[in-house]
Parts: sequence; structure tokens; C-alpha cells
Amino acid sequence: MTIDLDKIFEFLNSLGGMPKCGLVFVFCITLGFVLKRSPRVHNSSIPLIVTLAGALLLPMLSDWQMSTLHSVRVFILTQSLIGFIDGTLAWVTHRLVIKPLLAKFGAKDADLDSDPPFPKQDGSNTKPQT
Repeated sequence: MTIDLDKIFEFLNSLGGMPKCGLVFVFCITLGFVLKRSPRVHNSSIPLIVTLAGALLLPMLSDWQMSTLHSVRVFILTQSLIGFIDGTLAWVTHRLVIKPLLAKFGAKDADLDSDPPFPKQDGSNTKPQT
């Protein structure tokens, strides 16, 4: 079985006619929910994973019709930055919109204080000062 990249890119370009940034946004929200259910992933690392996933996915979904090496590098950097912003917006939307809505309707994992952006420092992990 051979993999035809043209067919893969054609499929990715035709995904429901949805704009690529919208696809990345929905993917990042979904990825965040999946990672939240995973016991191996700490909640405080989910925003970083989601934003990096957006930065990696958007250049892959974008059209690669470039002629020179310089323009390809600029294209990839630009698309990665837009994807990073898209992933960050997905996390912020989850944090400020979706999570309060889930709490309002009584979802069991919607505790607003369950995953603070920074771990609390209670002094138990610090070395005793001499």
C-alpha cells in the first residue's frame, strides 16, 4: 500500500469546507478534553500541549504552493504563529467560556478551581533553609 500525499492534502483541504483556523480551533478544544481525561497528563501542561498542537497542525493543513526556499520558511513560520495563536485562543475559550457553562449545567469535571494555571506553593516541596 502506497501513500499518495496529493490525495492526503486534497482530503485535508476538503474537510467540510471549514476554514483551516476553525478546524485547528475545534481540534485543540477536543484535544484538551481528551488530555483532561488522561491520567498521564497533568492539567497544568494541557495549555502548552494544545498551543503547540495548533502551531504544528495549521502548517500541515495549509496550502504548500511556494516556489522558493525563503518563501517556504516564511510561510511555515507565519502559519505556525497563527496556529499557536489559534491554540491559545482555544484554551482561553475553554477556560473563560466552556468551563463556566459546564459548571452552570452541572458537569462533574467543571470545577472552576480544580486546575489553577500555576500550582500552589505550600512549602512542602522546598528544601529546609540552613
